[in-house]
Amino acid sequence: MVQVAEFEATRPQVTAWAFRLLGSVHDAEDAVQTTWIKASAAASAEPRNPAAWLTTVLTRVCPDHLRARRRRREDRCPRT
Repeated sequence: MVQVAEFEATRPQVTAWAFRLLGSVHDAEDAVQTTWIKASAAASAEPRNPAAWLTTVLTRVCPDHLRARRRRREDRCPRT
């Protein structure tokens, strides 16, 4: 499991990646928060490289956020 101090040290890097992938500060912060929730709940052993592990988790979280964003747009603007 990733420790809080390791996450906080990696947070700027992970947030920058999320912003590049999602294009929005708000969505990037949401993705980073989701990444932390998943990382803190993981029952696995301590990763050798926490920054790389968190980046991997983030890159799996971001497509979920993009799909959710697309669904929200479809709910707001029905096609004619």
